[in-house]
Amino acid sequence: QKILHTNLEETQKIPHPNPPLTGEGIDSDRKSTVLQNYQETYLYIKDLLKKLRKDQTNAEDLMWQILRKKQIFWLKFRRQHPFGRYIADFYCSDIKLVIELDWEIHNNLDKKEYDSLRDEIISNYWVKILRVSNEDVFNNTQKIIDSIFDILSPVRGKYPQGDRGIFQENSSFKNNDEWGIIWK
Repeated sequence: QKILHTNLEETQKIPHPNPPLTGEGIDSDRKSTVLQNYQETYLYIKDLLKKLRKDQTNAEDLMWQILRKKQIFWLKFRRQHPFGRYIADFYCSDIKLVIELDWEIHNNLDKKEYDSLRDEIISNYWVKILRVSNEDVFNNTQKIIDSIFDILSPVRGKYPQGDRGIFQENSSFKNNDEWGIIWK
């Protein structure tokens, strides 16, 4: 084996390519700053989530009434779910689906650019994003449910078979109300 440095002092001057995050090799001020920033960000996001859940728009409130309590295809949705520093309006972990409600301000060019960057970052969490207009929430909820069904279709094997809430005769549940389907 070749000895690259014969002098011990020279060897100690070469920095390690991956310095440890704990122990003697880390600057304790930097470590505490990183942890403090993380904790502050976490607490900020947590408080913001509470505020957003409390101060929902009318469209978010109506959409939450539709999605809550596993009423749509027995899927559990969460509202105001964080993805890093971004917060999704609704999220279903069962099928990794984010539902974002858009209103008039989202037609602004700057907001569209921001939304596309945000969607790209949230997509890195391996989720699908469904953008829904407030108008559809108020006037065409069936369109939203159909869109969720279309996203669900590839993974429908773990759910009872049937077409949009009308199940086959061999299903163990004959009554759609037992499944929480909100249409006929």
